[in-house]
Amino acid sequence: MRPAHKLAVTAALLFVSGLALMFWDCRTIQRWQSAVARVTYSELIPFTAGGKTRYRGELELRYVARDTVFRVPYSVPASSKSMDAAKEDLMRYRIGSTTTVFLNPDNPLDFLVESRSSPRFFFLPAGMIGAGVILGSISVLLFSSMQRWLCPDCATSVALHHKFCFACGRKLPRAKKWVSS
Repeated sequence: MRPAHKLAVTAALLFVSGLALMFWDCRTIQRWQSAVARVTYSELIPFTAGGKTRYRGELELRYVARDTVFRVPYSVPASSKSMDAAKEDLMRYRIGSTTTVFLNPDNPLDFLVESRSSPRFFFLPAGMIGAGVILGSISVLLFSSMQRWLCPDCATSVALHHKFCFACGRKLPRAKKWVSS
């Protein structure tokens, strides 16, 4: 198998796997149940990333699932360079406020606070689909540069550097009147 064929097969597998994973994740998230969670703790925490100070909100959420009360810590996914911007972002999670959480029915400790902002169900499948598209494009370019032509007599695909058609045995012309496949 030529490298271009291997690349095309890899691209197709990545693309189809990405679509299948996205479909699977979509089906999984549809089974999750929503619950109302109350913010019982809310604090702005500074941390260092890349030598620079950033700020993120740390919360404790309380919700009920399967007749059990859960108190779980949660880090706000967005971080800010300035304390004022982080405080503004944290205002929607004031102590005593409520928010909707989406719970995994098999494990109530597995939850999403904001399903639309979670990369959990998006980045891996989208990355696989993107890699499949990119590799597929590269393989199309490789296929077009393989320089395969059609024999004028039997229309068998032959390489440009061949002197005879392997199917009919005809001597192949070197003129530009060949038809590319």
